[in-house]
Amino acid sequence: MKFEVPEDKLEAALKKIRVLLEAKAKRAKITTRQLARAVGLLASFYRAYPGFSRLMLRSCYATIEARTQGGVEEKVRRGDGRRG
Repeated sequence: MKFEVPEDKLEAALKKIRVLLEAKAKRAKITTRQLARAVGLLASFYRAYPGFSRLMLRSCYATIEARTQGGVEEKVRRGDGRRG
């Protein structure tokens, strides 16, 4: 069986990724919620792209896990997966 991601879902993912990349380019912080929404949407593609969601999103999951203690509206820097 072949799985495909609907075009509107791909466009939504690209839009969320663009927002994150623009924030990175401006050296701005993003909220944990913004990251979690983008990661969740990308993770939903796992049937169509099986290796992508687990391997490519691992550092994002670590960042989200480390930062949810401060609440999902806390600002984080990309790649800041440290605990505490």
